[in-house]
Amino acid sequence: MLVSEYGIREVIILDDQFILNKERISEFCDYFIQRQLNIAFSNIAGVSAWLADHEDMLIKMRRAGFYKITLPIESGNAQTLQFIRKPIDLQQISKLITMANKLGYWTGGFFIIGFPYETREQIWETIHFAYNSKLDFAHFFVAQPYIGTELYEIYKKENLLGDGIIPSTFIFHGWHDTTKMTAAEINAIQSEASKGWLAHKFFFYVKLHNFKDSLIPKFKTIDDFRYSMGILGMLLFRNIRPVLKNIFGRAKS
Repeated sequence: MLVSEYGIREVIILDDQFILNKERISEFCDYFIQRQLNIAFSNIAGVSAWLADHEDMLIKMRRAGFYKITLPIESGNAQTLQFIRKPIDLQQISKLITMANKLGYWTGGFFIIGFPYETREQIWETIHFAYNSKLDFAHFFVAQPYIGTELYEIYKKENLLGDGIIPSTFIFHGWHDTTKMTAAEINAIQSEASKGWLAHKFFFYVKLHNFKDSLIPKFKTIDDFRYSMGILGMLLFRNIRPVLKNIFGRAKS
């Protein structure tokens, strides 16, 4: 109905355990492969890396219309992964990213920095892991001590919550100092890592073997090309707009 009556071309799934049941996913993909509805799927919540590491499943999902895979990797530091109890094998993650790129997926990763006991060196290890991976997109968030979570209790125990009222919740920005760094220092690192990503990917893709292995496989259909142009336009707009605003702002003054 969504396709025939409303012209829907993409369904976005918000479920970080969407691929938990392999048999269910196989049946889901078979249905849309057979129907040939020319519809795309994406899962913006991300999928657990240890569940996605299955080549036959990823091949079938790509045929069914899935074009992007996002992995909540969280950290590139072994000690931090142990602290947050994340069962991630970083070497295996790198292999999964390479495989997904070759199958034609756009690949993204979620990373969190600024945990209460995390050092500057550990944070940069996470950023370097992201930059050295073959991810197309990397999102750097700042750890948030939400009320009711174990992380909140740790911040409370270490007297890191402060007395002020937090103005809002924004995962790209932190308001709390940690035992190792100030919030301002963490936010500066997050900003530097995020702003440098576009230039990093440009130089990554100008290398012929990266262009051939990681970028070319993504262009299988006209819709793939349209999506790519949309992403390029969005990235250019986000990065050029502040520069133009600054230039015209100076001209007016």
